[in-house]
Amino acid sequence: MSNPIEVDLDHAHRVVGVRIAALPDELRDSVALARAFRDALAHRLAEGRPTAPLGLDAAGRPVVRRVSMPAWRPLRELVAEAARGPQTVPTRRSDPLPGGERGVSDNDCLAVVLDAAGQGGDLTADPGWLRQATAPHVAAAITQAFAAAYQERDTR
Repeated sequence: MSNPIEVDLDHAHRVVGVRIAALPDELRDSVALARAFRDALAHRLAEGRPTAPLGLDAAGRPVVRRVSMPAWRPLRELVAEAARGPQTVPTRRSDPLPGGERGVSDNDCLAVVLDAAGQGGDLTADPGWLRQATAPHVAAAITQAFAAAYQERDTR
């Protein structure tokens, strides 16, 4: 079965639109719907990334950029430099770690919890609603839930 879910992303790779051509019975389960959405999102994110290798030389070998190592320094210099540095160590982060923001659709039947990367998240849907919802309603609920989760993240 091909994935009927298509995902639209903005320049920051946030979900801004979802289209579902048809909602087969297999996707009327919350876990299966979440898995299909993750697959569609991963496919969409991969479309914009270059494939490796980026270039080939005249002999057909991949062109690789060499990475230079930093200059070697004795450990005693590094320790002395660290000892001279500021002695204040933050006890906790002042800005919260990303992830965990929750968004709910307008009808309260579908929710998403963003992952730390911010592009995707875990979907959960009300089973009764999902069994009878049409494909456009499910697509709209996913889009609304992501918009609400991103809004929560942006106001943190």
